[in-house]
Amino acid sequence: MIDKEMIEYLSNLAKLDLEEGEKEELLKDLNNLEALINQIQKVDTDGVSENFSILDDNESNLRKDEVKKSLDVSETEKLAPDFKNGAFVVPQVIEE
Repeated sequence: MIDKEMIEYLSNLAKLDLEEGEKEELLKDLNNLEALINQIQKVDTDGVSENFSILDDNESNLRKDEVKKSLDVSETEKLAPDFKNGAFVVPQVIEE
């Protein structure tokens, strides 16, 4: 069972500044989720293949794997506003 102390701990780890009402809502949601997970774990799956599908192999909506030529690095470089040493250069998003 998830309690208020666990919510405080997790919100601190995630650096979330939650209002008291948000914490209560999150506590309720996580306990509901935990109950659903416990219910799912009780389902008897003996004899069910890990790769079970309701579709026949012929009815699969997945595309066939095909080997295709990839873009040349020089072509890829033309698509990027900033490209160095074979990589796209993007602005830093993580603060020090």
